[in-house]
Amino acid sequence: MQSALAFLRPVRFSGADATAYGARAAERDRIALRLFALLIILVLCIRLISDWSLYPEATWISSSYRLGAMAVLLALIAGSFGRVLDRVFHLAVGTGTFLVAVLLAFGNATAPTLFPLATVGIWVMVFLMGIFAFGKRLVLLEAAMAVILPMIAWPLSQVRPDPLTATLPVGMLTTAMSLGLSYVLEQYWRRAFQRDLDLAASYKELRRTHRDLAAAYASLTQTQAELAKMERTVALGRLVANVAHRINTPLGTVLSLTSHLDEAVAAFAGRVGQGTLRRSELADFIALVREGNGIVLDNAQQMAGLMETFKQLVADAGGPPRRLEVRDLLDTLREALPGMLAPGVSLVVETPPPLAVTAQWQMMEMVLRELVRNAVQHGFPAGRSGTVTIRARAAGEGAVEIRVADDGRGIPPQHLGHVFDPFYTDGRIGRSYGLGLSIVHNAVTGPLGGTIAIDSREGQGTAVTLRLPAARGEPALAAEPARPRLSA
Repeated sequence: MQSALAFLRPVRFSGADATAYGARAAERDRIALRLFALLIILVLCIRLISDWSLYPEATWISSSYRLGAMAVLLALIAGSFGRVLDRVFHLAVGTGTFLVAVLLAFGNATAPTLFPLATVGIWVMVFLMGIFAFGKRLVLLEAAMAVILPMIAWPLSQVRPDPLTATLPVGMLTTAMSLGLSYVLEQYWRRAFQRDLDLAASYKELRRTHRDLAAAYASLTQTQAELAKMERTVALGRLVANVAHRINTPLGTVLSLTSHLDEAVAAFAGRVGQGTLRRSELADFIALVREGNGIVLDNAQQMAGLMETFKQLVADAGGPPRRLEVRDLLDTLREALPGMLAPGVSLVVETPPPLAVTAQWQMMEMVLRELVRNAVQHGFPAGRSGTVTIRARAAGEGAVEIRVADDGRGIPPQHLGHVFDPFYTDGRIGRSYGLGLSIVHNAVTGPLGGTIAIDSREGQGTAVTLRLPAARGEPALAAEPARPRLSA
């Protein structure tokens, strides 16, 4: 009940919305007029055929009236396609409908039937006017027609002797029904127009939001690009600073020593030229040259090792990848890795079931060696004992996981996010370049086509997990449990 009453509640517009709805209602009325007129013309055509069959003697008279009514309706249809009727639309519709009713009354009077078709037809026309837009003009038009038509049409048709008392109530009832229909349709159309307005407003708001989001996304993308550029600049600066530091130290030593040797050689040459060189001075000079040569050679080797490490940063596989059995790789490393272990540190290699990856043997061996070396060097300071464990397993469909874990001192949280950066090291352990994990990261994510993750708890140890694509045809599940073997 409440929904029905809410549906009948009038919907009003103002300003530009009222103008837009008025234009839409006018267009709708023109379409309604065409349907209204075409329907009556169709009925008149059927009546013409009926008159020719039933009343051939009066056909030409009744047909002329009906043809006149059809001409009026066609004139209304033609006028609806122009703008002539816009200002006098209801007046034109009322006048045309009234003329049609009168002509039908005359036509019916010349060809009477057993029941008053003219009466029914006229009131059907009045009722059909309910499809026009509801308004004051339609109310006045239908009220006037409800009074005028019974006073003129029915006496002409000679169907009822007392049109006012007999037909006026029927006309009023029909008019009320027509106006009620028009009001209901009008509110439906208004609500539909309101929904269109709401949708248009929502679409406009959505477009505005989309523009704002696009602008925010563009700003975010630009900010991310700037941050990435800044990060690359910072990383490059840190790389250059570390390279300069790593090279400057041995290079400075070599330069200082060669300068000192140059002075010593000049003094030695002077002594020789003067003929005052003594045997003890010759022995001292030889000892100085030997010592200086050893220091120069040691620093030169240090710089050569650094350059060799730089080459490994590009992660060159050194050959085409092939099917590599993980069991064979770990069996080989089990024999070679114990020499890298510090006193008190043991190595556990869990031999996996048949697993295979597509990789270059030399690169895989380098990655695992570097992970073990890093674990021993940074996880177990002098005098600390513990265990380094290597295990492999199938990690779902098409992947093999190799995990290198230790129970050493772990990595402090402030260092954990930078362990894969080149030259990043805590600086507390010997002559570490800070390139080991960076080389491993480049190799795993580059030629090996896998991923690498690190997890560490300070004081509890560190675990590095490699996830590599399995060789084609490799089963996804392990066929047998791993067999741990202990090396010390």
